[in-house]
Amino acid sequence: MEGTLDFYSEMVMLLHYSVNFTGLMKIVKKHNKRAGGAVQPSYMPRVLQQPFFSTELLYNLIRGCEAILERLSPPNDS
Repeated sequence: MEGTLDFYSEMVMLLHYSVNFTGLMKIVKKHNKRAGGAVQPSYMPRVLQQPFFSTELLYNLIRGCEAILERLSPPNDS
């Protein structure tokens, strides 16, 4: 169970990393504004192909870990 919990924690950390795409967009927008150029049109197609942009697989792994942890954890007698 400990290994699954560690894996789950790492997947959640990766999810936080992937969500930083919004932050990247803000940085690129600010760069374009200050530099007077448009980096975004040429740069964004490459960014969209990077693994951190797509979170579908990551969400599936997290849900799978949650299901395993739920089966492994003892029932809660509340």
